[in-house]
Amino acid sequence: MPPWARVAIGVCAIYVAINFVWGLVGHGYKVNLSDGHAVAYASGASRRLSDGEYRDYLVWQARMWSGHLLIFYLVPAFYFLCGPGAKEKTA
Repeated sequence: MPPWARVAIGVCAIYVAINFVWGLVGHGYKVNLSDGHAVAYASGASRRLSDGEYRDYLVWQARMWSGHLLIFYLVPAFYFLCGPGAKEKTA
């Protein structure tokens, strides 16, 4: 396996692990849109989110999604790079 591939695996593993931990301790509420306003629901209580808080929530959601996608992109990529038949393709 090429050295850059090992580095890529390590970096992506760290990124996914940080996303996982952040997801556990991150936003503990659900957000719904009601009458054009973002409303957060947690433990039976609700409150209206400011525009900044809603943007932060959307960024958090995108970060969680990207961490999961990395796994699904990397597994096939490294299979074709390093799996059976990889040596015949490079020779």
